[in-house]
Amino acid sequence: MTERGGEYCETEVFRAACGEGEVLLLTRARYGRMRLGRCVEFDLGYIDCYTDVLTLLDRRCSGRRSCEVRIPDAEFEATGPCLKELKTYLEVGYHCVRGDYYIPAISRLLTFNNINITFRIMGNDSLISFNAI
Repeated sequence: MTERGGEYCETEVFRAACGEGEVLLLTRARYGRMRLGRCVEFDLGYIDCYTDVLTLLDRRCSGRRSCEVRIPDAEFEATGPCLKELKTYLEVGYHCVRGDYYIPAISRLLTFNNINITFRIMGNDSLISFNAI
């Protein structure tokens, strides 16, 4: 399963769409100034300030056939990841999984022996990821 997504700079729009019989499953979403690159060209001393916004984006996109979010986004900005005077961007990853109808994503994070286990259930499809803390 190939992950789709990328970086979406200020004034850009994150647009995700899946084919017929598929729905979106968000795998990661961070908002802020993660690194120098296309969206943040100069190091003003505020790199690596960000907030994980996967839960917020999950509510809007996972389980749907398409999704659109304009950057900057008021809900993401309210998380206050960086100084408000600095430009921020969205970094996102997602998959398209089998599904015919909208089912809100159910996400659970469990920690056991310093390993994060994330469950996202979409109809009969599920994604389980393991991350060391």
